[in-house]
Amino acid sequence: MGDENAPFWINSAFIAQFADPFIQGTQLEKGNPLGTVLVTEKILQTIFKQLTPSNLTVTTSGDLATVLSNNTSQVSTITASLTYYSLQLTSQQLERAVALQQLLRSGLEFAAGLVRASSPEEIRELIVEWTSRLTKLQQGEIILCPGGWTGLTSIGTLLYIIERTSEDHYSFVICNSGAGLEYHPSAVFLCPAESTEVDSGAPPTKLKYKTCLRIEKIPKERMTDVGFWLVTFSLWIKDPPSEFHRVEVLYDVLFPWLASGQQGGRQRLLGEAMVETANDPHSVWRTPARSGTSFHKSIMEGVRYLLRRVGFSTDQIKQISYAFRIEYLLKAGKDLIGLLQQKGKKKKKKK
Repeated sequence: MGDENAPFWINSAFIAQFADPFIQGTQLEKGNPLGTVLVTEKILQTIFKQLTPSNLTVTTSGDLATVLSNNTSQVSTITASLTYYSLQLTSQQLERAVALQQLLRSGLEFAAGLVRASSPEEIRELIVEWTSRLTKLQQGEIILCPGGWTGLTSIGTLLYIIERTSEDHYSFVICNSGAGLEYHPSAVFLCPAESTEVDSGAPPTKLKYKTCLRIEKIPKERMTDVGFWLVTFSLWIKDPPSEFHRVEVLYDVLFPWLASGQQGGRQRLLGEAMVETANDPHSVWRTPARSGTSFHKSIMEGVRYLLRRVGFSTDQIKQISYAFRIEYLLKAGKDLIGLLQQKGKKKKKKK
């Protein structure tokens, strides 16, 4: 997942966050989704540790959960003041935000185990364990993991969010900000009125996508099928890349199979499943990645989707996105200062 001792500004997640519009067709497009999940989880942890509600003393996410559980009668809004930004959150939102961080950690650990697996038998054993975890999910419980494909001609990263919605059914959310978005709903939006095309004088337009695609009413036997997950994960983790590892395998074969359980006595098509969830309130129109940075952008789309799902407003999500960028810059600045200090010590020794 990268060299932890390397300066943070060469971390692929940092590059994708700030340089996505400028690095298409360069080596900087390459990145590791597991590294992004790790960085994202750590950044969330840092943000939560700095939350200091005005009438609660909280120093870590663990303390936060304990304090909240001991103050169940408190339902008023907590003002969380941070050193460089502030968020107005309820105690329930804080608790759910901590749970999101834990979801990312759990997904990272599972995916890292798949990547480290050295034999087909070991991979199968891990996937059987994965389907067992899906089977044991309680109604309303969520689990997530990264996925995608690594082919000879294209690479893409997705984030999968699975929720058990009833005893016999699940929902499956595909979070994608890169290649494969042509399968997602899209729409043209006008840019702000102050922007105009230089040549025509007409207001420019922007193509946006529903980056998070939800499929509902998936039968339990399909969601927990070992064969489905073996193929799905092999497209992403199998090395070396193969010409058969393609986005079409996911969107034209695997996802339609997942959605095609019996509905009203007939097989449902993927397009029909998409229509059923077209008004998903947690899936909003988003600008896609401009470069091959889905290893970072798709993960962040999933984080935003989950934040909306647990009740965060658009403004609150923007504040958290702002906090992310600040933390990225602070980490890069800290590493830069450390590097300058090391050089200063070396110069003193030479003298």
